[in-house]
Amino acid sequence: MHNSVAISIVYQSSSRILPGSNGYYAAMAGLLVQCFDNNMLSGITGAVVLTAGRFVQVLEGPREAVQATFARIVVDPRHHGIEVLSEIGIDHRHFAEWSMAFIGPPTDIRSILEVLDRPYTEPAERHHALIAAMVPRVNL
Repeated sequence: MHNSVAISIVYQSSSRILPGSNGYYAAMAGLLVQCFDNNMLSGITGAVVLTAGRFVQVLEGPREAVQATFARIVVDPRHHGIEVLSEIGIDHRHFAEWSMAFIGPPTDIRSILEVLDRPYTEPAERHHALIAAMVPRVNL
């Protein structure tokens, strides 16, 4: 639990919506629209990286709203194997202009995946490295 008014959580999970499956693109589009809408209503900003069968998502905003959103994600049947990579107090948002920025095809996300696969001793170090890799790749 953090004392900051605002927090940022970064998590990764596996998708139960499999690439190449019937209805994959419609399901992903529906998921993104749901993220946009829910985050706007909750005052949350962030970004999501979609790659073959894997989500990496940053949620930032008021502590209670971010934690409530993450609690919904944990029980969402579209996700499994959820792993919180970091949760830190923040004094500013990195994705303040986006209720949910999208990072995915055709954007090259190899540098993001490299950060995910690199070992870190401090969660905050991974958090900052992921943000630094994600921000320049947001699809506007």
